[in-house]
Amino acid sequence: MGVTVENLMSLPSLREAAVLGGRNGLGRTVNFVSVLEYTKTDDVQDYMFNAVEFLGNELVITCFADIRDDPEAQCVNLHRLAEIGMAGVILYYVGVVLPEVNQKLIDTADELGFPLICMPPNLKNLRYSEVITEVMEAIIKDQQTKTDYQAEMLERISRLPVYQRSIDTAMRMLSDRLRVSLLLSDTSGNLLNSVCWPRTLTPEPEKIIAGFMENPDAAVTENQIHITRTTVHTASNYRLDLYILKQDEHVKSEDTRQITNILRICINLLSEKHGEQVLPELVQTILRNEPVRMRHIARVFNIDVASIHTMWIVTQEQADYKNSRRLLSITREELAPIVKPLSPIFTIRMWWPLRMSR
Repeated sequence: MGVTVENLMSLPSLREAAVLGGRNGLGRTVNFVSVLEYTKTDDVQDYMFNAVEFLGNELVITCFADIRDDPEAQCVNLHRLAEIGMAGVILYYVGVVLPEVNQKLIDTADELGFPLICMPPNLKNLRYSEVITEVMEAIIKDQQTKTDYQAEMLERISRLPVYQRSIDTAMRMLSDRLRVSLLLSDTSGNLLNSVCWPRTLTPEPEKIIAGFMENPDAAVTENQIHITRTTVHTASNYRLDLYILKQDEHVKSEDTRQITNILRICINLLSEKHGEQVLPELVQTILRNEPVRMRHIARVFNIDVASIHTMWIVTQEQADYKNSRRLLSITREELAPIVKPLSPIFTIRMWWPLRMSR
């Protein structure tokens, strides 16, 4: 399971902190600690939440400085953090910046099962760095001890909200755990997914793949990035190539094995046709926010993704196969006059049962 919120409460920096609410969530795993700086519930926060890659399992530090007198906004923040899979919130500077912890916030934490932790109140000399240092030290020590992380990683992915479960997300989690860059391509070298470590790194993945395919013996770049290539087979026996990039050293063979297994399982569960040029997969890449693969499939079928602006979801109260087929036929007839019948983006599929969760 890794390090939990409950485990961390015994650290010296958190020993005097109090759990005010959400005790049912103390068993949540913590993989990172971060600071929530912008807490206003406005368009700027919407933009930041949509732009930042939240992967969950983060313990968040804040003092709600922007909304210290707005309990409702504080509750909205708690809801948002819980929805994206964060591990809990640590409140700083209560009685200094934040006047008090409103009962509504505590009730919300209990309702969500989302740990709400309060550092000792009325202290001006508290430092974020103390908690950050000790929490990350505990996490790294745990990761170094537990070298078999396959089951833990798959469990973390399964606990994510449905809309965050994707190949991109799985690759980002693996990248963060092992501090490696990952490139996934088809056998022709077409890039499907990529994630870099650190995120600001721009290694020109297409050029790296092309260079490796041309000369596999040149597995080390000029700036000492070591490249390991391995194969991932999907359930339909379609082969994908995975490139693992690590600074100054090759990735360990055991890590290569576990990364490959985790991605193989995720692909078979989340995207069985991953890498195959099948038009319906374009819809899945859009819904899962996989831009690299989306652009590749769109390019193969000569589709201008930017021109896609509308999506219809038709459902029925009771799932019944016969009625679903009839509903599908009616939908085609109704939409035919207003959509170009030969347009490659005019795709009507039947999901069974007819429902979609987010």
